[in-house]
Amino acid sequence: MPEGSGVRGQAALVAVLVLAFALFTGGGIMLGVLGSTLRRGIEDNQRARLNEAVAIIAAQGITGLADAEAHPIGVGGTLQVIDPSGAGRATVVYASDSRWDTPVTSARPAPGLTTVDRHARTPHSDTPMLAVAEGVRSGGTAYVVVTAGTLTGVDRALRQDALLLVAGVPLLSLLGGWAVWLLVGRTLRPVEELRTAVEEIGAADVSGRVPVPSRHDEIGRLAVTMNAMLTRIQHSRDSQRRFVADASHELRSPVAALGAGLEILQQRPEELHAVLPLLVTETRHLASLTDGLLVLARADAGMLRRRSIDVDMDDIVGAEVARLRTASDLTVEAHLAAARVVGDPDDLFRAVRNLVDNATRVARGRIGLSVGPEGDRVVVRVDDDGPGIPPEERARVFGRFVRLDPDRGRSHGGAGLGLAIVHSIVTAHGGTVTAGGSPWGGARFEIRLPSTGRPVPDADDRGPERS
Repeated sequence: MPEGSGVRGQAALVAVLVLAFALFTGGGIMLGVLGSTLRRGIEDNQRARLNEAVAIIAAQGITGLADAEAHPIGVGGTLQVIDPSGAGRATVVYASDSRWDTPVTSARPAPGLTTVDRHARTPHSDTPMLAVAEGVRSGGTAYVVVTAGTLTGVDRALRQDALLLVAGVPLLSLLGGWAVWLLVGRTLRPVEELRTAVEEIGAADVSGRVPVPSRHDEIGRLAVTMNAMLTRIQHSRDSQRRFVADASHELRSPVAALGAGLEILQQRPEELHAVLPLLVTETRHLASLTDGLLVLARADAGMLRRRSIDVDMDDIVGAEVARLRTASDLTVEAHLAAARVVGDPDDLFRAVRNLVDNATRVARGRIGLSVGPEGDRVVVRVDDDGPGIPPEERARVFGRFVRLDPDRGRSHGGAGLGLAIVHSIVTAHGGTVTAGGSPWGGARFEIRLPSTGRPVPDADDRGPERS
């Protein structure tokens, strides 16, 4: 099919071709069946006439045919009695019509046998006929009795039907193609409206939506799906813009602080000891912020969980317990039970570390860590005795650059990315992370990850620990 003809034109063309093929094929089969039926009717009629003539000859001889001149055996064709042993050639010894003085068929069956000749011809006009011949014996002589009927009516009917087929099939095919053209055009009109609407939605603004047809068919479901896709794209675009804006805002502060410190050193090098702690703090904050942004970028690109190996979560939580008891003056309560998951150990370690650091920044004097299996899940809990999180803020804290002032603000060293990173890592591992209230009045963060379902070798429930 030519390019650019469109679905509508292609469908109409295919409909015309299919209809023409189907009608010509069906018409041809119909003509064949009709011709066979008409010829079979003529043959049955001639056989009946032949049997009647043979019965008369057997009872009365050939002369009996002449005596039965008014008998209907002479109606509907011709009746001949042929002597095949005539002087040098076959001769007609009796004919229902004097004009039929020449045999209509060359068939010469032996007495008692019957032959059908579908290609017989009239003696003088060469008109096609169907002849039935049977050999008989009368008065000691073998004869051939022939009854024949003309095929002119059959051929005329078939020619007329064929002409109607040749003239009607193209007309019906074009009519069917026109109907398909209208139907496809009506069906595709909503698609064109969808295309126009999508074309008007610019890359910079995806707030527009496509019209939804009133009928709930495939086109309607397509429009609903496209609007849902545009909604997701808009949410993603808005989230990306907020992320870029928030990241730019967060990066501006440490960069400005570093720039100001360097300017002070350039003008007054003797202030190095006073300015250096600021430069170190802001450099660490900038490195932490950059590292967090890279992790979230990996999460958006689906690149978290680069490895899938067995990970002992009790080892990860135990390492954090040991770190806190060494580097912190907080009271650490721990309950560690053997628990194993499948995932990336580095990412899971980062998730637990972020929760622990978050709790450490706000805890007043006590922090609790626990890990263990619960059903088909491995549960990690981190509790603190800090100010806690209001119930209406517990879902929002996992957003990017979200801080709950004043206790969880930037003054405590956070950039508002830690919990967002935890959420991304846990989600990539098929788990969930939630924020709630701690029995101590502070916050409780709970990670639930799918368990491997396999026992951990030398599992040791270490029980509660406190220091």
